[in-house]
Amino acid sequence: MGGGSGFFGLHIHEGASCSGESFSKTGNHYNPTGAPHPRHAGDLPPLLLCNGGAHMAVKTDRFRVEEIIGRTVVIHSGADDFKSQPSGNAGEKIACGVIRHR
Repeated sequence: MGGGSGFFGLHIHEGASCSGESFSKTGNHYNPTGAPHPRHAGDLPPLLLCNGGAHMAVKTDRFRVEEIIGRTVVIHSGADDFKSQPSGNAGEKIACGVIRHR
């Protein structure tokens, strides 16, 4: 992601692993109700990179923390356009982490 700035798609995905080519094991956006994008439970606000760092806090009623433990969170190479189906045309998966309970 470098030291620049910009917006990046940020989503919780249904998968439980960051393995596979281009993080393929993350699967699709977490979407237990079958809602259209950008109303998936896993659709989060864009991540803003500024001078190489990013910080985010999100308040949502789309899921409970217990429901996403063990799933993956993914940063995409571009901004989510909030309209393209099925996932916002945010580009490649460039970073991944598994959500764990402390």
